[in-house]
Amino acid sequence: MVPALKYLEAIRSWIFSLEGKFILAAAFSISVIATTSGYFIIHREEVLYKTDAMHQLHALADVSRLMLTNIMVYNEIGAIDNQDLKDYLIYFTINLTERDSRVVSAMVLDNDGTVIANSRLSEHESFHTDDFFNSAMQQLIPVTHETSIGKEEVIILTTPLNISTKKWGALRLVYSKNELNHLIYNLRKEILIIVCIVLVLSLIMIKIVARHLSKPVVALTRMMDGIHSYSDLELEVHFIKRRDELGKLQNSFSWLIKRLQESDREREKAVEKLVQNEKLVALGFLSSGVAHEINNPLGGIMICFQNLLKSVAKTPDNDTLVFAIEDGLRKIKGIVAQLLDFSRSSSTQTKPVQLNDLISRLLLLLRHDIQKRKIEVSLGLSEHLPMVVCDENKIFQVFMNLVINAMQSMEHGGILTISTCCEVGACRISFSDTGEGILPENMPFIFDPFFTTKATGVGTGLGLSVSRGIIEQHDGRFTVESTPGQGATFTIILPDVSTATTEHGVLTQ
Repeated sequence: MVPALKYLEAIRSWIFSLEGKFILAAAFSISVIATTSGYFIIHREEVLYKTDAMHQLHALADVSRLMLTNIMVYNEIGAIDNQDLKDYLIYFTINLTERDSRVVSAMVLDNDGTVIANSRLSEHESFHTDDFFNSAMQQLIPVTHETSIGKEEVIILTTPLNISTKKWGALRLVYSKNELNHLIYNLRKEILIIVCIVLVLSLIMIKIVARHLSKPVVALTRMMDGIHSYSDLELEVHFIKRRDELGKLQNSFSWLIKRLQESDREREKAVEKLVQNEKLVALGFLSSGVAHEINNPLGGIMICFQNLLKSVAKTPDNDTLVFAIEDGLRKIKGIVAQLLDFSRSSSTQTKPVQLNDLISRLLLLLRHDIQKRKIEVSLGLSEHLPMVVCDENKIFQVFMNLVINAMQSMEHGGILTISTCCEVGACRISFSDTGEGILPENMPFIFDPFFTTKATGVGTGLGLSVSRGIIEQHDGRFTVESTPGQGATFTIILPDVSTATTEHGVLTQ
């Protein structure tokens, strides 16, 4: 029972499939067209066969009528006597049925309908005064009618034997329809066979075409059925190029898969970014807590140290120790300040600032360290640089971080190039050095907090992360380009005063 149900279910699925519907619809259409065409062809051929049979019968009757009227004329003029006439008529009717097998019987009747000669001798001198005989004698034209003699279908033709109005009687031929019916039967059988062959061949061709046309749709369906999760989207879609609607469907499906793949990749990036943001949030809380925990004892240590200095004698050794302790305390305080700055998300106090002046003041502040490291500074500051609405202290911190990083990358001297220029609605600031550059494998992580390639104690890994955060607070962009061994270029783009919007002196986020 189960196999039978599976078989029925398979048939049902095929019937409702695209291929099954196409084949069934085409088969029905071809069957109707073939049947209708076959019917009209058979009907037309039957009419032609019957018309041809009637023409042959009338031609036979016309020839026979001509010969019989001639012999009647000979009898009228006394060329032959009545007995010879009678013998000739009997011979003629018998010979007529022998020469043409379709003629069942032939008889000659006088004007009263009495049989004077018959190929069937048993029906000699019988009477045939029916309506067809009377109509033929009155109208002097051949009259035909179809009937049956026993089980045999026949055509009976009655034609008058006359010359003008002179009548000698009539000739009646009984014509068998067996040969005609046999021809029509063979024709019907041939047409039926042809229709069946055409139908079978058409179905085979339709099956092939349907399979060819439905193959792309089936492939698309299988692909769609095979997509159950995001991992299933990583498939390569290859189709044979088509110029029909199926080709458009394939192109649409390919586009959809690509969009889903892009969406999946964007989703993964969004998840990664969300995870990274969560890490940064947690790191912010951690940095804030650590900074406060360090700041409290650090403040006490500095106070105690200042008090201790009052009671310690000033000697060269003591001065060296004091300098080392103060330097260490300043470094610790700077690290704590960076941690606190990284953990805070405060509003940015803004005002119009001339960036060229900010850069000049920064270089003046760092002049000693720059000269000490034998670094040459090349300035390319635009004279027509518009003002930028920003937090002066924070932008100054960003510029300082970039200059310090450039100086640390050029331990044995080099060239520091600082340039500014105008863009449409923005200012571009570039810091380029000729230092060691950034390795390609480190490039994705340079803005991560606490990531650093410097030696222990030289950097905290927060400078670039904090700097980028400050630039993004100002609706700016921060990019980097580097070639290992040839240096790096950090570029900042900030909106100028014409595009920045302020509200009560605070940059609107």
